[in-house]
Amino acid sequence: YLAGTDPQDRQSVLRLAATPEGNRVLLSFEAQADWAYTVQFNHVLGSTNWQAGQQISASPTNRTLQLTNVPPLSQQRFFRVVTPPVP
Repeated sequence: YLAGTDPQDRQSVLRLAATPEGNRVLLSFEAQADWAYTVQFNHVLGSTNWQAGQQISASPTNRTLQLTNVPPLSQQRFFRVVTPPVP
């Protein structure tokens, strides 16, 4: 609900998908209209030290966003998408 999803619809979720592409990762998710997001990354799952990877501005329509992870992956990395955006 806090991410613009419908709590009455089990298909309405904020889900980040990751697809490997060589030494990069293609990240994709369904962004809701009028919501802004931050895609964050961390090298250690369970750590609270998440770093901002990319800021996504709000748009007037729902859309599927596809982002290529930058810089190239040189080590294991975990990703998450949050809203409202954080610096």
